[in-house]
Amino acid sequence: MKRGQQKAIPAFSGKRQYLHVIGAYNWRTDQVTSLQVERKNSDAFVAFLEELLVKTYSTRPLILVMDNASYHYSA
Repeated sequence: MKRGQQKAIPAFSGKRQYLHVIGAYNWRTDQVTSLQVERKNSDAFVAFLEELLVKTYSTRPLILVMDNASYHYSA
């Protein structure tokens, strides 16, 4: 998200629950592509990459900037 324009995600108060979201931001078009997953792991990340590379940006080059999360580079 752009600085100063962060979006709020409503949260349920009470029992601790998690919502895992993997996402990508296209700064040229201001488009956000995201996928809600049950767990953040290699399988979920590969599914997101397939969504991103096959369906969303299948004909254009893509630059990925990632942090060092273990599921980004595991088998």
